[in-house]
Amino acid sequence: MKKILLSFAGVVIGNLWLSAQCSFTGLNATYSTCDPQATLTGNPAGGGFSGPGITGNNFNPGAAGIGTHTISYFGAYTVNQFGTYAPATQSTPNFITLSDDQLSGILPIGFSFIFYGNTYTSFYISSNGFISFDAAAGSGCCSGQFLPDINQPNNIIACAWEDLYPPAGGTISYSTIGTAPNRILVVRYSNIPHYTSGNLVSSQIQLYEGSNIIEIHTASMPSDGGSHTMGIENANGTLAAAVPGRNSANWSVSNDYVQFVPCSSSQTVTITADLVPPTINGPADITVSAAPGTCGAAVTYTVPSCANNAEVYVSQPSVDHVDGNASNTLFPNVVADDIVIPGGDCWSINRITTTFWMSGVPNDATGFNILMYNDAAGMPGTLNSTVLVPAANITPTFITNTLGYNVYQLVMTLPTSIDLCSGTYWIGIQAINTESAYDYYWEYMSPGTAGSPAYENFLGPWNSLGRSYTMILENTGGLGGGDLTDNCTACPTLTQTAGLASGATFPLGTTTVTFQAQDAAGNIATHSFNVIVTESDNPVPVLASLPDLNAQCEVTAFTAPTATDLCAGTITGTHNATLPISGQGTTVITWTYDDGNGNTTTQTQNVVIDDVTAPVPNISQLANVTGECAVNSLIAPTALDNCAGTVTGTHNAALPITAPGTTIVTWSFDDGNGNISTQTQNVIIADTEAPVPTSAILPIVTSECEIVSLTEPSAVDNCSAVTVTNNATLPINTQGNTVVTWTYTDAAGNFSTQTQSIVLQDLSEPTPVVASLPNVEATCEVTVLNVPTASDNCNGPVAVSSDAVLPILADQTVTWTYTDENGNTSTQTQQVTIIPVDASVSVSGTTITANNTNSNSTYQWIDCDNGNSPITGATASSYTPTTTGNYAVEVTEGSCTEVSECTLIDFSGLTQLSSTFIHVYPNPASSMLNIETSVGGTLDFYDVSGKLILTRNVHSGTNELNVRTLATGTYTVRLTTLDGVNVVRVVIDRQ
Repeated sequence: MKKILLSFAGVVIGNLWLSAQCSFTGLNATYSTCDPQATLTGNPAGGGFSGPGITGNNFNPGAAGIGTHTISYFGAYTVNQFGTYAPATQSTPNFITLSDDQLSGILPIGFSFIFYGNTYTSFYISSNGFISFDAAAGSGCCSGQFLPDINQPNNIIACAWEDLYPPAGGTISYSTIGTAPNRILVVRYSNIPHYTSGNLVSSQIQLYEGSNIIEIHTASMPSDGGSHTMGIENANGTLAAAVPGRNSANWSVSNDYVQFVPCSSSQTVTITADLVPPTINGPADITVSAAPGTCGAAVTYTVPSCANNAEVYVSQPSVDHVDGNASNTLFPNVVADDIVIPGGDCWSINRITTTFWMSGVPNDATGFNILMYNDAAGMPGTLNSTVLVPAANITPTFITNTLGYNVYQLVMTLPTSIDLCSGTYWIGIQAINTESAYDYYWEYMSPGTAGSPAYENFLGPWNSLGRSYTMILENTGGLGGGDLTDNCTACPTLTQTAGLASGATFPLGTTTVTFQAQDAAGNIATHSFNVIVTESDNPVPVLASLPDLNAQCEVTAFTAPTATDLCAGTITGTHNATLPISGQGTTVITWTYDDGNGNTTTQTQNVVIDDVTAPVPNISQLANVTGECAVNSLIAPTALDNCAGTVTGTHNAALPITAPGTTIVTWSFDDGNGNISTQTQNVIIADTEAPVPTSAILPIVTSECEIVSLTEPSAVDNCSAVTVTNNATLPINTQGNTVVTWTYTDAAGNFSTQTQSIVLQDLSEPTPVVASLPNVEATCEVTVLNVPTASDNCNGPVAVSSDAVLPILADQTVTWTYTDENGNTSTQTQQVTIIPVDASVSVSGTTITANNTNSNSTYQWIDCDNGNSPITGATASSYTPTTTGNYAVEVTEGSCTEVSECTLIDFSGLTQLSSTFIHVYPNPASSMLNIETSVGGTLDFYDVSGKLILTRNVHSGTNELNVRTLATGTYTVRLTTLDGVNVVRVVIDRQ
């Protein structure tokens, strides 16, 4: 039987399930060896992690080591009960003999089997209906536990866990069947009796290679009233998957199938070497002053160092403490204060000391779990790490008895240290014991001085509610704090690479001190600071006061004064002036004497500038400046000054100068110190030149029809703008050559002229309005043609004529001619097609029909055998004769008439029946017509034009025919039978 179960995270084919899919988060792709451990989260929850650096659900990069590793998550098992009961056959079973409540020795699985993330190659069989991968599991006497349970037996697969009794009968066997990679371990319990009921149990456990699926096939599991368990549990008893209703309950089944399907997921992670350099929190810059009369100073500073690795943190009591009793639950029984690790400091917690009082003895506990959480506002946040402390690592010391309870000090040495760097944490302690829920209580004992493990007053004071306690966390040799720290190395190597040692005498000035720290991975950090020693004694100027410096124009250099100093000797002064000093008046400059050691002395000095001499022109008489139109610029004359040197003159003119005649310009020479001299110059303007055309010859202007505007030519003048005029009258539309005269006049009245030819010559032929004239088709003749039109470039009248002679009675190509008023012509043709009148006919039976169906056609049927005489009333498009003869039709359209060929209608092939075969009455008739005939046949009515009006089938005897729908007139009635035809005349009269 095959089933597909879509409600589970897998697919089953027969009894073989494909592993379900799961995933996990929290693992980065890369870490360094000193990155903090990461907390991993599996989906779905309830699985376990495996791989290098894995402890519980935490990944420690440092523990994993450098390289690329595979981290795997083995998730929760899915319980499937919808398969088929199908126990395997053991061809060569291995039988084992077990006594009551006994666990077998180690047995081979035959392949590698993964169970809750751990890989096993061997197992153990219990006499009480389960197998285990743990040699210390025990027999599991004497009833099935409720799973999960941290107490032994753990790491089990139970098919029918209860108190079974193999010594009373039945067999227990195992064997590995199949071939790799699809082998199956089969463990079989066959007819094993319960104790003491004797009810027989037959069940089989199957472990599948590769998929790691577990199946239980139970032939019979009768209840004996006890608590039975069918399920699986991990190595520490914290995770389990049990069959609903079969977890430490009273149940029974037969021919039963159960399957446990695991999920798994793997990720790779790469661990690199530590790349983070150490941290040096060294001294800042130090500034000291040398004692008076000395030129140096002894300076002491703190060399960066690691803190003492043996450190103690004492938690402080507060109202936030949560006192608790030891129990078998997973929630921490004791909550410490928020533990705050300062910034830049790191801890490696190796030992925890706390106190508690209890009703029993402390060695009831098999161990303690230390749970370290990230702090979340005074409550446990994300679990940061978990360390299991076995009983061998716990030292319980009896202190005293108070209030009727024994008080103990508990020292727990952690087998794996907890590494913490700066941050706030929340600590919990969980006891692993088998006693009742109220065996252990942690209480507050007054601590000693922070930083010391000593306790005071172990006898109290106790608070009345017993709701607080204290614990000590000790760092006995791991990551240290201080001014010199590293994320990985306990204490980096420190080397001084520059400067003097602490306590040495530093010279005046700045000395740079540099330290270098290197960690075990070779990462280097440096720290530098300056020691600045200043002198206490100021320099003394050699001259008590400095003399004034006098000049008429400027001072370009100084003779520097000096001072004397105890440490620096002779010091040359420096000034604050910007040279040269050329401003008139007194400038005060400051001289500074700096000994280079932070001590300065200043002196001032006056610089006095006073100029009284005016500039002298270089030319005694300036030459006249002339121009025809304007003078736009003037060449400035110069003068020589005693201070300013060459001085360029400035004028009082408004440029450009355009006024005709003489303008007097005055030049001034200013030396900038208030001394000015002047000089005059004449500017003369006179214009006598006429404008010059821009083009030597103006281009001829041509057009076909007319000129409505002219492009104005230009001319240039030496002085002013040019006015351009002409003598033309626009528009110019006279064919031939017209001469226009252009005149150019400047502002002074000087003018010049130029002529230009205007030539009009129409050479363009008319253009038909329609590019192609439509063909003309007519029947018989064309009596009139639509006259086409044409347009002309000069917009004059266009004459239109053709070579056609109307009426046109045959096909013809007509030529149209277009002529403009200047004699230019063009032509266009038009096809005329004459269509003859269609006088053809077609015959159907004894009816002749004209093929011409034009709406304007008329018809006249003629009797060819009687001189082509017209047949009276035969003017329809069809005609049906009543006698044998030749007939034709005359078709008329407009003024044209055509006659068809004569067509023979022959009745000779039909037998002419005697009148006794048909009798028609009344005749004339108005409404009903009786037709008597001795034979049956077809009756056809024709009007006088030979048109078939109606057809009726008649039978022998009397036939009534309603003729109310027929118009008054004479009709030909033809009876057609198998024997022949007969024709009679019938009159319809409605008067």
